[in-house]
Amino acid sequence: MAEAKGTTLALYNLQMAAALIAVSVPLLFFVLLGRSFVRGILAGALKG
Repeated sequence: MAEAKGTTLALYNLQMAAALIAVSVPLLFFVLLGRSFVRGILAGALKG
């Protein structure tokens, strides 16, 4: 058991790369389709 203590390896560079990819894809869609996204929200909010 003593050998297993402290052997957890945290690869922060890989975690940050995965987080950047995971965040950038939806952000890119929102930036490219932002106008139609806001237009759709406003169209659903208006009465008439």
